[in-house]
Amino acid sequence: MGRRYKQILVVLFLVIASSTGLIACRNSTPEYTFINEDDVLEIMDNVEAATNNKDMDSVIKYMAPSVEINMTMETPKGKQKKQFSREQFKANAENTLSMVSGYKYKRENDRISISDDGQSANFEADIIEELETQGKKIKAITREKVVMEIIDGKILVTKMDGDTRMLPR
Repeated sequence: MGRRYKQILVVLFLVIASSTGLIACRNSTPEYTFINEDDVLEIMDNVEAATNNKDMDSVIKYMAPSVEINMTMETPKGKQKKQFSREQFKANAENTLSMVSGYKYKRENDRISISDDGQSANFEADIIEELETQGKKIKAITREKVVMEIIDGKILVTKMDGDTRMLPR
């Protein structure tokens, strides 16, 4: 597998993760005091739309500055693990999206659990991404797990873990 193809796979994984995991607070609500399932679903829908529009600024602004992003991707040489900062994540996602066409993102199998005190939430989903690069169609699924917390009145992603594998076309 060529170096560029590997880079695209890693960035694809990052885009998938960003699409599901980058959680935002609603602009109409200046400060949150607790998190509920409706908030999480509305936020995830907004992040999904931003991702499909390749608008990484609208995705990453909802991550905590110190967010922990951990990605694992199956490759022909075994599993690759990467850790990213918010800024690295954005740069990688933008670079990859600039090199692909026909990008599609779809979230499935949402699962939400809210802490008893309403101050944090765990969100899990399967993210299906499809794209084309260098004449090759690529389809991948990422099992994403996201932790959201209220920080300064906003619901922000503090941790995101993703495990990506390629799907047959």
